[in-house]
Amino acid sequence: PTQPDSRVPFFFGEPDRQLYGFYHAPQGQAQDMSPVLICSPLGVEYDQSHHFVHQLANLLARAGCPVMRFNYFGTGNSRGEPGEVTIAGLLADTCVAAGEVRARTGSAELVVVGIRSGATLAAGLVAAGEMCVPCRLVLWDGFLEGSGQKRGLGRHPDWTRGCGFSRSFVAEILRRAKDTDCALGNSESTLILQTHAQVDCLPLQSEPANKQAFIEFKEFPEVSFSSQSQAVPYKVRNYIVQWITAK
Repeated sequence: PTQPDSRVPFFFGEPDRQLYGFYHAPQGQAQDMSPVLICSPLGVEYDQSHHFVHQLANLLARAGCPVMRFNYFGTGNSRGEPGEVTIAGLLADTCVAAGEVRARTGSAELVVVGIRSGATLAAGLVAAGEMCVPCRLVLWDGFLEGSGQKRGLGRHPDWTRGCGFSRSFVAEILRRAKDTDCALGNSESTLILQTHAQVDCLPLQSEPANKQAFIEFKEFPEVSFSSQSQAVPYKVRNYIVQWITAK
């Protein structure tokens, strides 16, 4: 029989910037696993990835990992409006969420899983050397610097359509530098996943500035991110779980 999910919904953060999250407590016998923070994508891709993220969190919890997923300010059930979303705010929200999951688990270690724009944010946060730098990092199809202009996404990329984000925010996230080398070098180990359909994602040819860092690149040429609205990409989901829980 299918086990019930372990999610507990709650609000956290500053009173004027309350964020909405779900905490998935580890199930079964404790296995001393690092907590996991999942950074979902923004806009239309949030809806496309929702089922995937939910299943990923449940599977990790069943494998013994404490897991947290959350809505950024101005998105989902968090306070604020889409027009108030900024890059600085998203980075701050991610740091607050990282602090929350560490406080709940008492662990200094952290694994951050970023998907699409969530991967862009996670990589940028690590590259900046913020206090919430994770010990391990999973990036799935993060954006390249300038990808919107280079790939014809233009002023209004598909993932932002109808979401109410400001033009200045869309322009900023598309032109923001993605210092992947620095991000990879600052993280203990990193898994970069890429699917065949994403021409605007982090290149598999990237090399970390820190040669001591462990980097793994994995391609799934048969998977399309946009297909998540129809079916969960099981191979990607299972690979992430195996990578995080491997001893």
